[in-house]
Amino acid sequence: MFYLRLRVPRTLQEKVGRTHFWRSLGTSKWDEAVREARLVGAQFETLLRQAEGRGLSLVRFDHDLRDVGETILPTVPPKVAKTLREVFELHQSDPSKARTSKTVLAYENTFEVIGAVIDLDTPICDISRDDCRRLMETLRWVPSNPTKRYPKLGIVQAAEMAKRKKLTSTLNPATINAYLNRLSSVLNFAMNEGLIDRNPTRGLKVADPVRARDKRFSWLREMLRLCDVDISETAEIMIAIDAPLGWPSSMLSLANGGGIAEISDKDDGNVYTRRATELDLIRQGFSPLSSVRDMIGSQSTKAIHFLRAAGLTSQSGAVWSDGRVSAIETYPAVALKSAQCGNLHKPLFQNLLARQAVTSPAMADVRDALACAVVAYLAVENPSSVAQPPADYPDLEGWIIVPK
Repeated sequence: MFYLRLRVPRTLQEKVGRTHFWRSLGTSKWDEAVREARLVGAQFETLLRQAEGRGLSLVRFDHDLRDVGETILPTVPPKVAKTLREVFELHQSDPSKARTSKTVLAYENTFEVIGAVIDLDTPICDISRDDCRRLMETLRWVPSNPTKRYPKLGIVQAAEMAKRKKLTSTLNPATINAYLNRLSSVLNFAMNEGLIDRNPTRGLKVADPVRARDKRFSWLREMLRLCDVDISETAEIMIAIDAPLGWPSSMLSLANGGGIAEISDKDDGNVYTRRATELDLIRQGFSPLSSVRDMIGSQSTKAIHFLRAAGLTSQSGAVWSDGRVSAIETYPAVALKSAQCGNLHKPLFQNLLARQAVTSPAMADVRDALACAVVAYLAVENPSSVAQPPADYPDLEGWIIVPK
């Protein structure tokens, strides 16, 4: 047997005397039930329109929808609406959700800010779209670190001050949208609990004027600024990194259910711990470090994460690039053996030491960092001076680029 269940709008529940309408459709056949549901739905809609303003103060809904003119007392008592504060507390204590302490703290901080704009004792059903837009507009002008910038002002006053002064160092769109999303989550919870009919924050967000690609470039530019490097918006960048930008393909295959490779007890024959490019350097008499064997996986993953976060992807020729910013892997100890690299490195290093003090523990790192810069320069200005990877090199492993 099919039944039809229709919800009475919250604004009419007290008037009609119930929250939902149930009706047996009198059939267990789908096609007949669909036709009957249409008829019952039309009757239901007619009764709602009468209850909204056609002179009927109270309307009775019986099970067969025939006696619609009789007035009766409400069968459900009026509900006392919960406040935004109470709904927030219910949301935080919801046993169906497992939240980390970090997430709980983020929600508490969010509602501390929201409470400065919207009274937390406001009934949840009285929160309107205008209230949410007012919150968004306030957040758009909240300065970065408002308690430090204006320690004697509240959030709203700090936002008004920032707006008058036309400050540019305000909350970024992602932070504002995070606040709005958390409020939206609480209001969605209220909807699911039957406390409100709709979420007034739905679709409300701040557009980010900076494209994701430009934001990545700005991030790189800021990082280089910390290195006293100022570049133009249109400049192309080549970065050389002294960290493995790939892992042994045989080891990755083994870990993911692939075949077993033949290995040697010797370091230069273990394809699980060594990449092809490292084995090539070992045969030349060098001793490159391995992500697996020498436990520098942390440095390797940080370098790869840096490139991916900046929007770069692995390209042919062992180059990571997004078309504007490129990166290669290099090995300073090998690079400094090259006469061409050494001739460029020496005067630059001496000039650097003359301009700023470098402590002894940092000396080796500064020297290697400058060697990486020289390799990046050669890779762009004189590509034929650096060794290119063989045509059949493993793409997943990458290749260490060093001067010839």
